[in-house]
Amino acid sequence: MAEVENSNNPGLLRQQTALARFGELALRSDDLDQILGEACRVVGEALGTDLAKVLELQEDGETLLVRAGVGWKPGVVGKVTTKASDKTSEGHALKTGKPMISANIATERRFTYPPFLVENGVKAVANVPIIGAADKPPSASCRSTAASRAGSRTPTPRS
Repeated sequence: MAEVENSNNPGLLRQQTALARFGELALRSDDLDQILGEACRVVGEALGTDLAKVLELQEDGETLLVRAGVGWKPGVVGKVTTKASDKTSEGHALKTGKPMISANIATERRFTYPPFLVENGVKAVANVPIIGAADKPPSASCRSTAASRAGSRTPTPRS
């Protein structure tokens, strides 16, 4: 931890501290909802964005439930679903097993985006697959932000 304390990069220090705190919670808790909610909070804090979510692939293999999240309007977390198809960035991330970034969803032509993203002011997304145990379906961890930077490959957080 001495290396972290001596860091000259405040952003890196913030991220490392957030990750360490999350790791402590994950080791102490057996409440998956609490862990996923905290994961969303930590991702948002560490990356400086106001929206984050975990989508859970349902048993039908194509429906994604917003299982956990921070910053979303009431009625999204635990209720909203979307499809994991080739036409969605979330579906693409799950199919390829690789992160998928859309720096500006208004100009993105590869994918369509579910209405709840637009209704929450999302301008950019980053989807990262979470591969679980062999008997559990994969999920997509998605960081969303309400701002974007033209020409950027990564979403820019809202100030």
